Amino acid sequence: MSMNNKNDTTLNQLDILFIDSNCRHEIDVFLNDWFNESDSISLQTSGSTGDKKRLHALKKNLVESARMTGKFFNFNEHNKALICLPQEFISGKMMVIRCLEFKMKCVVSMPNHPLSYPDNLEIDFAAMTPYQYEKAIHENENKLAQIKTILLGGAPISERLKIKILQMEHQVFHSYGMTETYSHIALKRIRVENEPFQILPGINCKQAKDKTLIINAPILGVEELKTNDIVSFVSERQFHFLGRKDFVVNSGGIKLHPEELEKKLSTLNWDFNFFFFGLPDDTFGEKLVLFIESKQKIDSNKLKELLTQYEIPKSIIYCTNFVYTDSGKINRIQTAKKYSA
Repeated sequence: MSMNNKNDTTLNQLDILFIDSNCRHEIDVFLNDWFNESDSISLQTSGSTGDKKRLHALKKNLVESARMTGKFFNFNEHNKALICLPQEFISGKMMVIRCLEFKMKCVVSMPNHPLSYPDNLEIDFAAMTPYQYEKAIHENENKLAQIKTILLGGAPISERLKIKILQMEHQVFHSYGMTETYSHIALKRIRVENEPFQILPGINCKQAKDKTLIINAPILGVEELKTNDIVSFVSERQFHFLGRKDFVVNSGGIKLHPEELEKKLSTLNWDFNFFFFGLPDDTFGEKLVLFIESKQKIDSNKLKELLTQYEIPKSIIYCTNFVYTDSGKINRIQTAKKYSA
């Protein structure tokens, strides 16, 4: 059901099952915004790399994004989709729009309990954050495995989580995108080999001089959008994500990519979260610091086995609790401020 039916602002637009009354309220608020007389809708970025900001998107562009995703995954009216992402952000809104466009039946659960729906329901498609997926594994791995296809987005997938995904029987994809592109513009299937992101039809990308990605998506109303993401192109329509330019650490002239270093350490299978970050240093300009969400001391000799001499952190900061965004991503900047002040 497309956005053309603006006169009906009720939940009857969806074939929907609510698991919680709060879910109903959030969806109802969004649908009233979606079917009002305005041609645009307000969106909020997640704030993972700085202050949150609001922007306005044309509804017709969001519909095109939904159609692009639906074509890739072959959505149809016989599918049942799980909506467990917050309606506050683009990821949650896009799940509703996809269900409207392809007349999919949908099950809505709370973000902190995505698998709270009845056991006898068969879910064809779900979108989650990596954090939600990992939590769902611990809560009910068998039930999670019964979801046929899962799209993960909003944060990188650690090697530790990738190992768990490869042990599951369903299809898992990872998305690349942002609020400014109205969800993803590239996708990749999680496999044993390190697959690059595949740019979706209708989207064109190129690399700036500083190696960051520039996105052109006329069907989404996006022109020359310069991201802060450093990438490496495999072909004209495939790229590897290396990390955010914001987080690149220049230590004594050596440029270090925290996300790449985190992949190396993920083979240690730590049961706690961690990340690298750059802090000011009188000698090196910036120094590489490892933040660990645990009071348990690590064996620093293990770092020397996996990292080069330049990649060894100058210090390790143990934290009680990281700062997280509302969408479940680690807020590196705020965590670093909190524990390094």
